[in-house]
Amino acid sequence: MEFATGGDMYARPAAAIRSYRQLLADHVAAGAGQIRIIGELPASAFGPTWDSWMRYESAINHAYDDFPLWSMCAYDRRTTPAAMLADVDRTHPRQARPDGTHPAIEAYADPESYLAGMRPAPPDPLQLTPPVADLADPLPGRARDAVRAAGHEGISRDEIEDLVVAVSEVVTNAMLYGRAPIRMRVWSGPDRVVAEVTDTGPGPKDPFAGLLPIGPEGPGGRGLWIVNQSCNHVTMARDPDGFTLRLTAGVPH
Repeated sequence: MEFATGGDMYARPAAAIRSYRQLLADHVAAGAGQIRIIGELPASAFGPTWDSWMRYESAINHAYDDFPLWSMCAYDRRTTPAAMLADVDRTHPRQARPDGTHPAIEAYADPESYLAGMRPAPPDPLQLTPPVADLADPLPGRARDAVRAAGHEGISRDEIEDLVVAVSEVVTNAMLYGRAPIRMRVWSGPDRVVAEVTDTGPGPKDPFAGLLPIGPEGPGGRGLWIVNQSCNHVTMARDPDGFTLRLTAGVPH
């Protein structure tokens, strides 16, 4: 069975993995013994959310291991910037060439090491302005209230409520698995709301946290899975001061 994908399949990275896993499971249940996919990221991926899509491209080297899948990711080398092509090389083990060969890509990094790197994404320009909320060690309820109180006339109620759920999960995770002090800041613009939560812990040990679903027997991790389903852009970063999650509702910068 062969098909190409694009467009709506790629609303958000974690949602794309969820959708693909369901699609593949449905085809296997229907009797498919081999599935071939050619996928192409939408134009919107080649912008401020690029970092999260490269985490996605790395993760899918492992995400579909339990399915009989052969897949190819299509990139136009004539129009894709060189820096982005370098990221593509780091997240894909082989290249398909016109002569039919598939040589290994020397720059390829296995998903565990690539995802564990957590390269910090560029700051949102809103973060160069004073936050509308700056909370020390907030409880989840106070974090939810701070997001609802931010000005967000240009953002749908559903997106704000998704962000409310997400910050509640992140603050809860920081309390359970991170280290105090915990700091949460919120910025608001005409087309987006950005929330950032920092604690002084090391962050999740699982490099796939937030991208792959957690089974009922898994040791936590569902909070980050919910967060990545709920927000239009999620970034994670480690530095000497701790672990930071940034969440965006609305249009990423």
